[in-house]
Amino acid sequence: MNMDATSSISARAATISDHGHYAAMLPELGVDDPILEPARWSAELMPGTLLFEENGVVVGYAWIVPMGDVAYVRHVVVAKNARGRGVGRFIMREIARRMRAAGCTDWVLNVKVDNVPAIRLYSSIGFEKEYDSASMRLAWDVVEHLPSEAGYSARLIERREDELVERAFNLLKNRIANVRLQNGWILMRLEDPMNPDDYGIGFTCFQPQFPGCFPFASPDQTSLACCSMQLARMPCQRSTTSTSSWKMMRVSNDSS
Repeated sequence: MNMDATSSISARAATISDHGHYAAMLPELGVDDPILEPARWSAELMPGTLLFEENGVVVGYAWIVPMGDVAYVRHVVVAKNARGRGVGRFIMREIARRMRAAGCTDWVLNVKVDNVPAIRLYSSIGFEKEYDSASMRLAWDVVEHLPSEAGYSARLIERREDELVERAFNLLKNRIANVRLQNGWILMRLEDPMNPDDYGIGFTCFQPQFPGCFPFASPDQTSLACCSMQLARMPCQRSTTSTSSWKMMRVSNDSS
């Protein structure tokens, strides 16, 4: 794509008045996440959101969360009528420029495995697959029929345990600390009473008002089932069963 094709595009920080643009473009991600109401969006997403305009018209947005030296690119959305003109590449280059200036040397993102154009774009600018993951949506009656809890219990994660849990599940550094900065999130881990120092049994974070947990990590099916059953006792919204597959992609030691 010729750079002249995007020469009229500019980037700016989001303001509260941009909630409507976010709400209009979020469905383009193809996920089931609900659209956040303005107050919550302005508190949680707006500080890390960039809007991209062409001749005064919004053609895309990005939401980025810097976590130490790693930039977590949470959303990249190009408006339907702006696709095929290099807008996505422009957005990624602008993210890279700003994150390098902020001291980030690595950046990561999640992308659906069937989003071939996006994977092609990310690969062309240096992203490589780090691991595969899955998004699962279960009805509570399914959770209630999962295997027994194997003697584990679920409890809140203490601040002193943040780094231990991150290391146990190979989470991004400062991932848990970043969640703690936001109001209303609950951080939980599974604990084996016979081995309370094993931090790698199960972990998740969620908001009771939000229909989902992310991340939701466990090394085996028994622990995963236990984690699900413990969460079933929390006052979360109900949901139906569905799955989707994702890739975590990463650029390491980025400097140019």
